[in-house]
Amino acid sequence: MKGRTLGNSANRLHSFLVKNHTEKWMSRCLLYLETCGKFQVAGVHLAPTAHPLRMQPVPTSGWLLSAYARETFSRMEELQASVTSIFGSILKMESTKKVIKKLAGVDAGTAQWMSSVGNELGQVLICVVTAGEGYGLQDMAKGLQKRYELARRTPPEGLYVDRDCCRADGDSGAAAALFASWPLLEIRLDIWHFIRRLAAGVTAESHPLYPDFMRRISASIFEWDTEDVSRLKRAKQAERSRRGTVQSAKEMARHCRRRTRGAQETERLLSETIQAFMGATDTMNIPLLDQARMEDIWRTQRKHVACIQVCLRSVSDY
Repeated sequence: MKGRTLGNSANRLHSFLVKNHTEKWMSRCLLYLETCGKFQVAGVHLAPTAHPLRMQPVPTSGWLLSAYARETFSRMEELQASVTSIFGSILKMESTKKVIKKLAGVDAGTAQWMSSVGNELGQVLICVVTAGEGYGLQDMAKGLQKRYELARRTPPEGLYVDRDCCRADGDSGAAAALFASWPLLEIRLDIWHFIRRLAAGVTAESHPLYPDFMRRISASIFEWDTEDVSRLKRAKQAERSRRGTVQSAKEMARHCRRRTRGAQETERLLSETIQAFMGATDTMNIPLLDQARMEDIWRTQRKHVACIQVCLRSVSDY
C-alpha cells in the first residue's frame, strides 16, 4: 500500500488477498482429497475421510487500513524527513476547497480551506489546512523559508499565485510580504487564473463559441516550441502511418513544449481576440461576450500581462 499508484487502496488489496487465498486453499483441498483417495483399497473398510479444514477468513479492508496506519506512524521521522527535503526554484501557491470537502466523520466541517505550495515538478513542499481563507499562511511561509535556510539551499526565483501578485501602484502585493526574507523572489500571476479572469466576461460557458474563444485566448499567450514541432513532424513522416503527418492536440501536448510569447505580443493578440469576438453571436443572436463587462475586465487585467510572462526561465526548460 506504500505505492502511490492509481487504484492502490485497502479494498483493492483485500480483493487481491481474497482471490489468492481462495485459490491456494482450493488447490490444497484438492491435493488433500487426492492423497486420501490413494489409500482407498477395494474390500477394505476404512474410516471416512475427514473434511478439509475451513478457509480462514481474510482480514477486512478496514483492518488492513488500520494496520497500515499504525505501521506508518512507526516511520513518522522518515516520512517527515522525506517531505521536508523537497525544494524547488519555481514555486506555486494556491488555496482550494475541493480537498476539504472530502473530510468525513468527526473532522467534517472543521476546516474550510487548504493552502499549499508546490514546485515546478508538481511536488508539494508544504500545505496547511485552515478554518478561513488567508489564515495560517504567514506561519506556512515562515516555515518554508526556514527550511531553505537550514538546508542552505538557494532561494527560489519565482512564485506564482492566484491573487495579490501586485498592487495598483505597481508595488509588491501581499504575497511578497509573506516571503520577506526572499527579496529577489519574483511574484507572478498564474496563467490559468488569468485566463479564468478573462473568461468571466462571457455571457455563458454553454455558448457555442465559448470553446473557440478559450482556444484563441490560450493561443494568444502560449506558442509551441518550433524545434519540438519540427522533430515531431519528421517523426510522423518517418512513421509513414495511414493517418499521414497530421499531429493531434494530444500528440502535441505529449511531445512538444510550450512557452509564453512575450508581454507585448501577448497583449496585442489578446486585444485582437477580444475585439474579434466582441460582436460574435450564435444562431439565436445571443452574444458571446458582455461588452461592458468584458471591456472593464480587460482594462483592469491587462496590467497583469507582463506579470504572467516567464522571464526568469523558459517554460521549455522544465
